[in-house]
This record gives sequence, structure tokens and C-alpha cells, in this order.
Amino acid sequence: MSEQFPNFARNDASPKLQPEIGGIAVSAGDGRIAEVVLRGAFRVLPGDRGELKNAALRAQAWVVAVERGSRSIHLGQPGAAAVVFDGEEAKTGAVDGWFNVGLAECCKLPKSGAGLYDVTAVIGPYKSPPIAVKLRA
Repeated sequence: MSEQFPNFARNDASPKLQPEIGGIAVSAGDGRIAEVVLRGAFRVLPGDRGELKNAALRAQAWVVAVERGSRSIHLGQPGAAAVVFDGEEAKTGAVDGWFNVGLAECCKLPKSGAGLYDVTAVIGPYKSPPIAVKLRA
């Protein structure tokens, strides 16, 4: 069975975070615009939860894709419409989460948006290191 997107499960392709340290990381390969999958992982530590709303943490992750040629900026929320069931994210303590989304769909990239993009993700006080992703038509 093929993977369905978006989904919020950790898998073998999920980025790795250092143990016990808060942060966010993303990974993606190059490919056709409609086929590139952006994978993310985050850990929000208890002391940093105060900077975030009481809503589900996964809904507060943002992805930024900047096309290098035009410098056009595209924003997306990989978990904006995700349902978070009671008990899935602890109300206190550290929270780990993941997302797997189509980059173009998440950031509403144009179908003609082939090019080289710098992609990063943000949640609360954490920002991922940017990655370069080359999209083809």
C-alpha cells in the first residue's frame, strides 16, 4: 500500500533530532513538483510551550519555501487541518511530532513553479536548518 499524504507518523525517512533537545528538522529529495514529499520532525520542550498557543502543536508548524530565482515566498502549515485526538499530544512535558506532506500542496506552489527552493520549517522558538530542493515540471 502506498503512503497517503498528509500524514503525521514517524517513519524510516523522518528526519532525526538529537535526543533531549528541542528543535525542528525537514528533509526532501529533488523531483517533479507534484511528487516531492517534505518530511518533518519536531520536539517542543516544556519550557518552550509557553510561546505556543493552547492549540495542538502540530497545527502550529509552518513551512517556508523560497524560490531562489524570483525570491518568491510560499508558506504552508502541514498540520493545519490535522485532527489531534485527546491524549495524542501531552498537555505538559515535551512533545514529539512528525509530518509528511506534498511540498507543492502544502506551500501552494504553482504548477509552473519548477526551480530551486530553499525550504525551512518553524515551530515556536525553533527553526530548522534550510535545505535546498530542486523541483522539475
